[in-house]
Parts: sequence; C-alpha cells; structure tokens
Amino acid sequence: MNMKNIFIVTFLLFLFSCAGEQANTDSSLQALKHKKDSLKGIHASISAQIAELDKLIQEKDTSKRLSIVSTYEVQPGTFAHFVEVYGKVEADKSITIYPETSGIIEKIAVREGEKVKKGQLLLSIDADVLRQNMQEVNTQYELANTVYERQAKLWEKNIGSEIQLLESKARRDALASQRAALQSRINMANVTAPFDGVVDEIFPKTGEMAMPQQALVRLINLDKIYIKSDVSESHLGSIRKGSKVNIEFPSLKKEYESEVEHVGQYIDPNNRTFDVQVKVPNEDKLIKPNLLAKIRIQDQIVKDTAISIPNRMILQNTEGDDYVMLLEEDSTVRKQIIKVGSSYKDKTLVLGGLDKEDRIIDKGARSIREGQKVQVQ
Repeated sequence: MNMKNIFIVTFLLFLFSCAGEQANTDSSLQALKHKKDSLKGIHASISAQIAELDKLIQEKDTSKRLSIVSTYEVQPGTFAHFVEVYGKVEADKSITIYPETSGIIEKIAVREGEKVKKGQLLLSIDADVLRQNMQEVNTQYELANTVYERQAKLWEKNIGSEIQLLESKARRDALASQRAALQSRINMANVTAPFDGVVDEIFPKTGEMAMPQQALVRLINLDKIYIKSDVSESHLGSIRKGSKVNIEFPSLKKEYESEVEHVGQYIDPNNRTFDVQVKVPNEDKLIKPNLLAKIRIQDQIVKDTAISIPNRMILQNTEGDDYVMLLEEDSTVRKQIIKVGSSYKDKTLVLGGLDKEDRIIDKGARSIREGQKVQVQ
C-alpha cells in the first residue's frame, strides 16, 4: 500500500473517531444529521479518488490479462450465388401408346426391357373381320373399275351417254375410298414403334380386348432427357439460357455439371413461378424419368475481385447496421460498418466497408468492445 492510500485510511479513521466522540457529547438530532451529511460528502470524494487511482493502475499494469481473439484476413476472390430448387427428370421421347382401333390382342411381338427400332411391330390386334370386308370391297372395286374402263372406251366411240360414264366413275372412286379406309384400319391393328427406344412396360396380355382408351405399351428413349423445375418469379431477371447448374440426384448419390437449356416465358398465376429446363448427361442411362433432382442454378458470380467473409463474423447494432470488429496495428479493436450483398451457404458478399488485408476479429468478437486491446491467438 502506497503512502497516499495510508494517508486516506488514517484520515478516515480519524474522522470516524471524532464523529463518535461528538455523537456521545452532542445529543441534539440536528447536530447528528449535520455530521452525517459531512461524512457522506467526504466518503463520496474519497471513493472518486480511489476509482481514479484504480483506472491509472489498470492502465499501467502490464501483467493484466487481455481478451484472446482470432483473426481472419480479407482477401479478394470469386463469389458465386446459386438458387436451389427441386425438379424431376423428363424424357424428350417418352410416350404411352394407345390403340386406334378395337379388337382382341392377337400377338405381342416384344418383351419389356427390349430395345426396338422405329416402325418395328410391338403388338397386333385381330383384324380378320376387316380383312374379310377388304376382300369384298376389292371384288366390288375391280368390277366397278372394269365397268368404268369399258364405259370410257364406248364413250370415246360416241356410244352411250355421258351420265353413264360419270356414274361408273363415281362408283369406282367411292369403292377406292372405302378400300383405302379399310386398309388404314387394318394398318392400325398393327401397333408399331414411333421412334427408337426401350419397351418399358406392356399393359395388356394376349387375348385381352384392346380399346381406344386402354394403354398398350410405354415406350421410352433415354438418349435425351432433362430436368424440369419451377423457379420463383423473383429470379426471372438473373436466370437465363446457358446459366451454370449443379445437379444432384440424392437417390443415386451422383452429381453433374450442366446448364439451363430453356427458360419459360410464362408466369404461373397460381404459384408465381416460371418453368426452367436443364440438360442432363445420361451416357450410362442411369437417370430415369420422374427421378427427383436437386438443382443449384448460378444466378450471380463476381470473379477474382469479390470480398466475401464468413457469416459468423457479421454483427448488427441496435439501428440494424451490419458491422465487423477490426484489429488495428496497435492491437486495439475498431468497429467497422459494412454494406452486405447476397449470401450463399456460409459466406456473404461485402459491397463496401472492407479493404484487402483488413484483419477481422473472428472468435471473441462478441465479447469485446471498440478501443479495447486484445491478444491474437
């Protein structure tokens, strides 16, 4: 204890002693109150002096413990922001084939999983009645055609009437049309593949009745597939054809890089979204229609010059301003207001307030104050 403190303590003890003696000799209430007020004033003065001394001691004490912090050095780089949505896989050629005519299924010419070529027979429907009708019409047509040809020869010789010639021609042409219609219906009985693909599923069995509303075969071509997804209209101005995309298939545990192939021009009024289609590489044919996909569409990128920092370093004051705590060269702390942009995952783009090689306090930033000296771990 230094001499100044000894003097203060001694002076206090003397005052208390005098106050005690005076209290014993002076019993008046007014005198007691007066002495009490005097002691209060002296006590307040001494307390203020002690606080000032404590402050001076703290400033000069080099052995005191400093708050330990860690720092993060600002370095420009590339910042990319992505829109994350879900979508499903669709095939460019994926159809369910329905019959164009009714009848008993006579033959199924393929099996499920079989690769087929365009025009290859898939199944046939019994068309015996149509073929019999075709024979009758063919006989009638041949007769009508013979009559017409003879009538035409007679007309060339000015024999017969023009009406007879026209009637025979009309009869022949009507039968020709009827024959073509029957042939078309007979052809419909043979269901063929409209494109190269794989027979995914055959619905009926041989001997069952085929009806126009009944599905026959599902045919799929996986050479060209895409992901279709609905994206919020708020991203309409930042997503365009050619935007980079990262595709993740949770079921397959596979990821691919691709790009936006098509951006829809229509906003759905029910959910305020627009359609986006993304190309999908499928050389191994593992990706199937309706498979769920998670896609990340790049809607912003700042190359090389972007300043981005971890989200945990950004603090906010009571006015709503974003700020960070910077470490100065003399190990003191300075509060720096910053302007932030978009965030993605654990980083935020800083638009203003930070410079290259600024040292941001990371761990311990929430427990220190501006102007305080700290120790870097």
